[in-house]
Amino acid sequence: MALPFDEYTDLALEYSGVDVVLGANTVKGILERETDVAIDGLDVATEVGRISVAIKENSLPGLAKGAAITVDGVSYQVRRNEPHPRDHYYTRVHLAKV
Repeated sequence: MALPFDEYTDLALEYSGVDVVLGANTVKGILERETDVAIDGLDVATEVGRISVAIKENSLPGLAKGAAITVDGVSYQVRRNEPHPRDHYYTRVHLAKV
């Protein structure tokens, strides 16, 4: 028997997720790292990385741009948050390392 989508997602977060802390609230999230190569006008390639964490939608009260957040023990500042592009059960939180 297949699990309902929300139960499957909860299991994925529980077993594969990292701790995401905002204030007194802790939830599980999936850490996402993306790397691109940017080429400037002089044909010099620079590796550009972005980091975000996917959490259950509406699971962290007070989540807003500029908030201090800890993901897997590392401090970040929230750059922005938006519905996850592949799965609207999640919110993607874009981060900047502090």
